[in-house]
Amino acid sequence: MIYFVALGLCFAVIRGKDIRTLLQVHFDWPFLLIGSFLVQVLLWTMTVSGNPVPTWVFDVTLMGVLVGLWRNRGIPGMWTILIGTCLNFLAVATHGGFMPVSLSAWHESGHTTVQLQDSRHVIASDGGTDWLGDWIPLFRYVLSPGDIVAGVGMVMFIHRNSCKRYVA
Repeated sequence: MIYFVALGLCFAVIRGKDIRTLLQVHFDWPFLLIGSFLVQVLLWTMTVSGNPVPTWVFDVTLMGVLVGLWRNRGIPGMWTILIGTCLNFLAVATHGGFMPVSLSAWHESGHTTVQLQDSRHVIASDGGTDWLGDWIPLFRYVLSPGDIVAGVGMVMFIHRNSCKRYVA
């Protein structure tokens, strides 16, 4: 997601937007949306460092993000982020709380199978909803179609919610 945020910020600046105006965007239920997202980041940090986290905790925070996005769907870009997050939720919900990941894409992005065993991912099998999982390698990440859609939404959010700069 960091690549999409960076792309959105660069695009907005190139288009003459003042990205500081993003701080003026009003969110409904900001603590739910931001809090759920921050807990997900914490959970990711814990699983990467080898500390097991119950899958239901991740599912609950993902639902918190979905509710927060729904409450803010009127903000430009949020609908697209919501659709991408729903795709990811569907992938996780149909795989017992884990995100399916393509083993070849995982290796192509520079990761080992051991790292996969210590994360919130499960090796994808053929068929079913695995196409919703992580199978698109991008540098050191493996992305899902939901990640791509949510990332495009993030670029839209940044660009459409930053105001034009005025030269005095």
